[in-house]
Amino acid sequence: MKRAAWLVMTLVSATTASATVRVFVTPSSSGYGLEDHVNAFVPTASAVDADNNVWNGFDYENYYTGVPGPLRPGAYPPADSPSGTCDDPILIPEGDFAYIWLQFQGEPKLQKIRGLLVEISFCGTGVVPPSVANPGPGQVYSTYYLCNNMSHPLIGTQRWNGTATPPDYPEWHNNPQTMLSVTAYGMVNHAVDVAWNLWKGGTWCMALLGAVTAPADGATYAINITNIGYATGDPPTLAGGVFQFLPEPAGWLLMGLGGLLLRRR
Repeated sequence: MKRAAWLVMTLVSATTASATVRVFVTPSSSGYGLEDHVNAFVPTASAVDADNNVWNGFDYENYYTGVPGPLRPGAYPPADSPSGTCDDPILIPEGDFAYIWLQFQGEPKLQKIRGLLVEISFCGTGVVPPSVANPGPGQVYSTYYLCNNMSHPLIGTQRWNGTATPPDYPEWHNNPQTMLSVTAYGMVNHAVDVAWNLWKGGTWCMALLGAVTAPADGATYAINITNIGYATGDPPTLAGGVFQFLPEPAGWLLMGLGGLLLRRR
């Protein structure tokens, strides 16, 4: 299937809704996220071309060899995890990265998301820092999980459509990031766990969406769903999260000295 074909699907801004879909983050040291944090910035182990031909689609598990894939779920945060605000952000300690989560709140079961546009910006300014592999001050590096298991005979699907070009997978490190499902599985509000799609049912109604890192310079970021596409029904209310990568102690000291010098002038 040509890339142009699945890009025809239009994401719709959420203006009226009966429930909420939100995104938020947790620090990696909290213990929530992938089974193996080493794989946090691996969007997929597969390759996908513009015609949706798939190679090595074993992100969850290689059925033939029994070898686990890189994208396997570990622990999920509590269902009532805070989102943070600009005045009280989720704090990401020095040396940590953050996992990105999506949660259905009050939505009917089996509701399906066919498309998302997720954006990370500076809190309160709307300026979007680009996603770069070696982020400097005021920049982020984000990753979104493809969950590609098209080569697995028992699963045979993927979360999102779209090309995936190894080894760097530039298509899945964007900011803003578009995620679309035309023939893919998308994101479904299941009552049960769907491990291969990094989905936790029950009272959680939550999916592991990706990961993000940034320099520990004290910048405060907001993450939001700016557009969403539902398979059926009205789009939901959208809610986002706010987080801050804590400066290193030496950074705080330099900032304090800088303030003293300014005052002396």
